Amino acid sequence: IVQRQAADVKKRGGARAACTKCTPEMEEALVGYLEDNCQYTLVQMQEMLAFDFRVHISTTLISSRRARDLQ
Repeated sequence: IVQRQAADVKKRGGARAACTKCTPEMEEALVGYLEDNCQYTLVQMQEMLAFDFRVHISTTLISSRRARDLQ
C-alpha cells in the first residue's frame, strides 16, 4: 500500500453461490415435485433442488414458499 500509494479495493457483498435464493424456475420445480408426489418431505425436496439446480435452499424457505402458494 505504501509503495503504490493505493489500497486494493475488493468487491464486497452480493449473493453467494452456495446460498442462492429461490428463483422462479426453482419454485416451478417445487410445484412439479409436489404434483408428482404430494408426500415428499421438505428434506427430500431440498435434496432434489440440490441435485437439479446445484444450490442449497433451506427447508424453512421451501416451507414458506409452499405456504404462500397455498393461500
